[in-house]
Amino acid sequence: MKEIIIYVATHKFFVSPACIRNTIYKPIVAGANFHKAPYLKDNIGDTISSKNSFYCELTALYWIWKHDSSRFTGLMHYHRYFYDNHFIRKEEIKDILQNFRIIVPEPIYFPCSVLEQYGSVHYKNDLLLACNEIIFHDASYKSYVEKVLYGNKLYVGNMFITSKQLLDSYCSFLFPLLFELEKQIPYLTYSSYNQRVFGFLAERIFNIYLLRHNISLYEYPVLDTYSSKKQTLKRNKILEIIKEEKEKK
Repeated sequence: MKEIIIYVATHKFFVSPACIRNTIYKPIVAGANFHKAPYLKDNIGDTISSKNSFYCELTALYWIWKHDSSRFTGLMHYHRYFYDNHFIRKEEIKDILQNFRIIVPEPIYFPCSVLEQYGSVHYKNDLLLACNEIIFHDASYKSYVEKVLYGNKLYVGNMFITSKQLLDSYCSFLFPLLFELEKQIPYLTYSSYNQRVFGFLAERIFNIYLLRHNISLYEYPVLDTYSSKKQTLKRNKILEIIKEEKEKK
């Protein structure tokens, strides 16, 4: 059993300075039924890889839930990392998780409510369906659902680092809910973008779950190598880091 494995979801070959020397990072192909890359594949064993067009990185999360046995684990993206002047390190993770139960990205604050923001880019009724389903099965979630929906703060990306025990608990809540929502949401009639509805919903469900269970969390900066709107490393800076890391070997 490894102490820490942080999975990096991808659908293609990529070069990341985080993965060159840092052995805690493990690339995983999300949707390996459709995407080919020379990494661990999410279509081995108990899997929902075939749902990747609708679940995004969650097909990798499902694989981690069913197959990982490390003490601490988590999920990032091939272009989105926990980064604070360095890629988050093993000892840093251990130190943080001695005092907090989960590491999450710094939040986004919308100029409107979470529900309004969702409805501006997706189908608002889908989020309401998800929340009604949560409350139907456990009425104690009601006030927490409302606090998230009518607030303007959100942890996005379906990325986090935590104990495998907490990941298991969250996934045991999340995936049965999403499978039930598949029966209620006409996602096959949506555009290819909005067919990714279950990945989008999971971002909101994650926030509701954290709040309901009063999970102590540590907000960590995120580097998005694709973003032009955030203060991130540019491609030449990434190549510079890769060169420096290789020279350290």
